[in-house]
Amino acid sequence: MNPLLQQARAVNGSNHVSERFEPTPVVVDDPLGFEASTIFFDTSEVLIISDADPQSQLRAASLAVVAHAPMVVYSREHHAAVVQEIERLGAHTVFAVGDVSLLNYSEKLTVIRDPGGVEALEKATSLKFGEKVVETPKQAAAAVAALDPNDPMWLKGGYGGEQHVADGAKDGVVPLQSRHNAEMAPHVIALSSTPLPAIATARAFGASVYVVDNPDPRVDYRALLVTVGLADRPLIALGPEFGTAEELRSRIRAAEASAGQRSFAGVEELPQES
Repeated sequence: MNPLLQQARAVNGSNHVSERFEPTPVVVDDPLGFEASTIFFDTSEVLIISDADPQSQLRAASLAVVAHAPMVVYSREHHAAVVQEIERLGAHTVFAVGDVSLLNYSEKLTVIRDPGGVEALEKATSLKFGEKVVETPKQAAAAVAALDPNDPMWLKGGYGGEQHVADGAKDGVVPLQSRHNAEMAPHVIALSSTPLPAIATARAFGASVYVVDNPDPRVDYRALLVTVGLADRPLIALGPEFGTAEELRSRIRAAEASAGQRSFAGVEELPQES
């Protein structure tokens, strides 16, 4: 077996994962972030919510990772689901980015309507934020996957329109949570097309997220390195492009079986978080 592949198998197999996660690969089809929130967070004092606009989602993701809080996308059609998620988590603080038409249904819930700008993020967290422009939609998933909670960064889209600011929006304080069992998180694999809330929530939990070019480890070396040895171990794949869980398991096994006939030209090190 290729030495790099052997090293990847050893690294992947040494990852001790909490029993709260499924012991085999799971494929998540999660455009709004609810499934990822359920997988990673049993409870959270804070929930970050954005509208569907790219600027809002990048900004919400930037805060979610720093606050170690899950992120979901709001739409009027899913209003009830958002309320249910707040109640499931036991959240008492919501930071709403963009056109989020809720949520004053309980006096126990604090709703912060984001006024925009870097000062609002810094006042919310008492942290200094840098700023980074994400030039294209294709770069957004990798940018969110690379967010570091210890180095707060406001991701700004170099595409799309301006962020919507709700009437009455003003600064508020978001309680920062500690990482949720990050040392026992499964590997998470994603694509450039993966919805940002799912990636942000995985990173907020503390999981490493690896963005690959192709969902099939039989044809994508990086995908194989991330998944080798994990056909029967915990692995979370973000996006329906990975197929069913059984299809993903089968593809990992097939990729491992044919690895001896494949070239790893140009691949000189194990994948890092995107």
